[in-house]
Amino acid sequence: MDSLAAKKEAKSKKATPARLLELAHHLDPSVQLAVSKHASTPIAALEYLSGHGKFTILKAVAEHPNTPPAILERLALHKQYTVVEVIAENPRTPLSTLERLVTYPHAAVRQALTSNRAVTPAILETLSRDADESVRCRVAGNRQCSLALLEQLASDQSALVRFNVAANAGTPLEVVRKLARDPDPDVRGRTVSRLIKQEQHDLLELLVRDSDSEVRYEMSQNLNNGPTTLQTRLAADPDARIRERIAGYGNLDVATLEQLLRDPDPRVRRPLAYNKILSTPVFILEMLCKDPDENVRWQVAYNNAVTPSILERLARDQVDSVRTLALSKLE
Repeated sequence: MDSLAAKKEAKSKKATPARLLELAHHLDPSVQLAVSKHASTPIAALEYLSGHGKFTILKAVAEHPNTPPAILERLALHKQYTVVEVIAENPRTPLSTLERLVTYPHAAVRQALTSNRAVTPAILETLSRDADESVRCRVAGNRQCSLALLEQLASDQSALVRFNVAANAGTPLEVVRKLARDPDPDVRGRTVSRLIKQEQHDLLELLVRDSDSEVRYEMSQNLNNGPTTLQTRLAADPDARIRERIAGYGNLDVATLEQLLRDPDPRVRRPLAYNKILSTPVFILEMLCKDPDENVRWQVAYNNAVTPSILERLARDQVDSVRTLALSKLE
């Protein structure tokens, strides 16, 4: 049988285990690969392919749900680390094999171990002390990581590791509070959403004045339902990106809205007229329809809450695109 027909048959849902065993001996690696991925492939075929296949086929065998532990143990001794990497991530791999792979020389394999659902706390504890930063990062992000390990990794020398601790939903609040004062701004910023959710106002008041604009920007991305005092403070932030984010909120108080309406940057004023979900207060549209920036005025005309009187004014605008849009909505 030619390769094209054999591969088509090996991919067919109607292929029987007996036929798949025959096709496993096909000389074309693409046919063997199709067999190694078929749900009905028998153990005998997987056994054969585990000793004769190319790396891509071996990895498919390592992932196959029918592959017995004995084959997984043997593949874990393969010289190619990408094959062993799949074994390390497979929850059906025997625990003794997983424990041995903790010292595997290639970091990618040790990283894969941290993603294994069957990994034990003891293995994670060993990997938390790994010399490779990327491995410790993966441990810090693992939801199975114990509270003790998370507390330990919160003091790791690597900011990336501490960042992952801050991002881990299982990290205790007291550890998150500690990381909110971390010397690295990315770590501090990563704590913001959790601090808002847990209403940690003392630290939020600290971070809203953070010296790093990226931390404050992170706050502006998460404060839609946060305290209005923080929204108002960020509405006056020196960074225009932050003021622009705040201007896009739909729950701002009048004082904050009025402050943003006077903002010198048109990129900040534009979101005030953009809201297509919530009804924009008419007083905002009345002020912005006279805005010196044509993009702001066009956005007013586009807003669903715009009134006929505002549209009539915009229909006489000096900019053609604004006039055209206003006239079309009046009609």
